[in-house]
Order: sequence, then C-alpha cells, then structure tokens
Amino acid sequence: TKTKADIEGTEVGLRGGSFNTQDAWLLHGQTWQGFDVALAVEYHDTDGQREIMETDAQTQFDKLFGTHASLAPGSVNLPRQNLETNLDIAKGNWRWRTHYQGRRNIGNGAGTGQAIDPQARLASDRLNTDLTYHNTEWIKDWDVTAQLNYFETSYETTKDFVIFPPGAFG
Repeated sequence: TKTKADIEGTEVGLRGGSFNTQDAWLLHGQTWQGFDVALAVEYHDTDGQREIMETDAQTQFDKLFGTHASLAPGSVNLPRQNLETNLDIAKGNWRWRTHYQGRRNIGNGAGTGQAIDPQARLASDRLNTDLTYHNTEWIKDWDVTAQLNYFETSYETTKDFVIFPPGAFG
C-alpha cells in the first residue's frame, strides 16, 4: 500500500497487451484537512495466455477405457478480471489502511482434475483493513505500536467445475 509520501498528486495510466489484456489505474496522494491521504485503484482484465495442452489426464483415461472424451489438445483456462483498491489515511501517530480485491471470471488453469475444462469460473473477494497507532516518542527508548485488524475473504464458483468431461469413463 502506497502512502501519500509515495504519491504526490495524481497519476493515471492505461496499458494493453497480448491475450486481450487491458489495465487501467489511478493513484492519488494529497494532504486533506490535515490528513495524509493516498488512494490507488487498479483494474486488470485478460483472456490469459493461450498455452495449449497437447494431452491431459483425460487423454490417459481415453486410452485406458477406449473413450474419446478428452478436449486435448486445447487451451489452458486462464481468464481473469481484477479490481484492487487501496486507501491509506494518516495523521500524527494514527494510520488507517484498507484494501479490497475483487476477482471475477477466473479460469481454473489446466482443469480441476488436470482435464481441460474451458467453462469453469470462480470469483473471490478479499477485504483487509487495519487501524494502527505508532509512537516512537511516548517513552524514552521505547517504540509503542497498537493495531486493530480485520480480514475477510470469500470464494464462489460462478460456472460449475467439471472434473472430467462427459463420456470420460465410457
């Protein structure tokens, strides 16, 4: 988390790349009514690299059971969208920081059972906040710090995961 000392003024950026990757961000730092305030917001969206799996676990089962269910060769499932926000507010010996990360449309890579699953998606949210009191001058040769923290996280499946494709075992 950046502080106002790290960000003086406002910075805005855009970036694009391969695999339909897009990024946008905003950084802002200023003193407001005696408080040092820093804000960072970043958005990231990508289809993920198109790495091809020539064989997967289902390829081996197809050989064993005489089936033809494998989706290999096929792409690894790596799309994702992220939104991250950070807020840092400080005055004197006090600092409040909060961070939120929301991730959506997350693919499951090579598949839950290492068998290509192009449809599976999940989402997650993470919130972390803390209030800190830090005083280096309260008592000679002592550094006093007290902190109150809160952390919450959640994960959910938004499109069902398929461990093995239909017809996997005959």
